[in-house]
Amino acid sequence: MGRNGMGKTTLIRAISGIRPPNVIGGSIELDGVDVTGHAAHRIARAGIGLVPQGRQVFGSLSVRENLAIVPHGSGSAWTIERVFAMFPRLEERTRAAARTLSGGEQQMLAIGRALMTAPSLLLMDEPSEGLAPAVLRVIEERLQALRESGLAVLVAEQNVDLALALGDRVLILGEAGRIAWDGVPADLAADPRPVHQYLGL
Repeated sequence: MGRNGMGKTTLIRAISGIRPPNVIGGSIELDGVDVTGHAAHRIARAGIGLVPQGRQVFGSLSVRENLAIVPHGSGSAWTIERVFAMFPRLEERTRAAARTLSGGEQQMLAIGRALMTAPSLLLMDEPSEGLAPAVLRVIEERLQALRESGLAVLVAEQNVDLALALGDRVLILGEAGRIAWDGVPADLAADPRPVHQYLGL
């Protein structure tokens, strides 16, 4: 978590290999393998899936085409049918152009598209942005199910309630993208002072 401009999106972009930024210090490791500076497509193939801020679905393609366009191995546990089972609304709109979907449906599609890469780590940048409360509940339930299945999920989020509901660990970014607070959700629930101090809430 962190206020606007503290580096949440920059961090997600750096991990996923999207430029800018260029990583000039430290390292990024996935399962003990250094992927620092690798091209975005290599990082995706290594097992990092991305749900970008603003969804960024392919608007002229149908729901099914958005899911089918993603390269995935023949042994992948994720299929279009499994995505539809997770988000039945997408199956109802399977032939619809992605640009005609609601914001919530586009977010479901962006999540489904990332899962089609069979990631071992799912990165999500502001998944609650612009979503109605009812849709946000559905997204939260599905993310909880993914978490319980053992998939690692890194969420950059300003919605404190969502972050605390999903997180096993919470990091609050402060000035210059430095970690200002690190702990478990129960600690923040018991003492919300860091939320007030670093998030202004």
